[in-house]
Amino acid sequence: MRKVLIIGTGLSESGGVSTHMNFLLNSTLRNCFNLSNLNVASTANENLLRKYLRVILIPIRLFFKLFIDKPDMLHVNPSFDSKAFFRDSVCVIIGKLCKKKIIIQFHGGKPKEFFQKWSWFRWYIHYVIRSSDKVIVLSEVVAKEITSIVPAHKLVKIPNTVNTQMYFNKSLLVKDVGSSKIKIIFLSRFLKTKGVYDIIEAIPMVVKECPLTIFVFAGSGKEEDNLRNISKSKKLTRYIEFLGYVKGDKKVRALISSDIFVLPTYSEGFPYVLAEAMAAGLPIITCDEGAISEYVQDGVNGFIIPSKRPDVLAKKIVLLIKNMDLRTRMGRLNRKIAVRKLDTNLVVDQYKNIYDELLVAN
Repeated sequence: MRKVLIIGTGLSESGGVSTHMNFLLNSTLRNCFNLSNLNVASTANENLLRKYLRVILIPIRLFFKLFIDKPDMLHVNPSFDSKAFFRDSVCVIIGKLCKKKIIIQFHGGKPKEFFQKWSWFRWYIHYVIRSSDKVIVLSEVVAKEITSIVPAHKLVKIPNTVNTQMYFNKSLLVKDVGSSKIKIIFLSRFLKTKGVYDIIEAIPMVVKECPLTIFVFAGSGKEEDNLRNISKSKKLTRYIEFLGYVKGDKKVRALISSDIFVLPTYSEGFPYVLAEAMAAGLPIITCDEGAISEYVQDGVNGFIIPSKRPDVLAKKIVLLIKNMDLRTRMGRLNRKIAVRKLDTNLVVDQYKNIYDELLVAN
């Protein structure tokens, strides 16, 4: 059985790359390939010394994996972020020197801004990307921005995925259809770039018109303590529920028991949680970042709003709260889109085809 080493973050960490690696490692790809993983990313509460040691040891740990496990291919998962790209580029170079097949899959970030920021180092960036045998991106937008670097036969677009059956089976059990309160859920890392403070600013505007509203914050991150303090100082605690980091069944229940999903993000690829919210049948309010507008059409199955505009966010939330028919129609359409375009069974076949193509050619 052919061996594939998947390189990225720790499997127990929060975030899209960790979710993606867990998906690959636990998918039906296991039936056809021997899959293993290597964590090269930072972990929660990592101090400066551990950080430097981790970075220094990446080449040694990778060489050890290559010597012991002897993988035929490396599947590397960076983003267009300085820290992630240059860290993971070491793995690409080592893999190529060892004559391994290489897949680079980009998660998030903005290629144009990344290339401009590192224009003086562009030769190295181009070399790393061109060293791969396949480049996987989440959106057409990113694909267009790197077509001058990556030949068409190497470039593939694959969206993030969701087990739609998991949500369908449990929705009848946990949805509280009799509740008079509307739940607005944000489920992501608590970062400024995810728009968490825009939600906090929008809450007073929303509850002024719709007082029976609860804002659910599910996740964790460096802004959590500050968010809790602000909610207390603004006297918003009765309208806010902090769930903490959720995964598995708890994540499913959190989404299905909600009515509206919000992600007023400043930068994305195509977040896993968006696919999950669609599978849960929720209308979506988000921003035009990465591949989001390829799956969310403004006014059709959700609303696309400008980032850093809590006033617009509040207006769209109020509109959906007051219009149950619109919420229902958008939610049902999102469920259909998730089943038809984002279901795990559809997406895993695309990865299998790529693995087969590269490893048979090898």
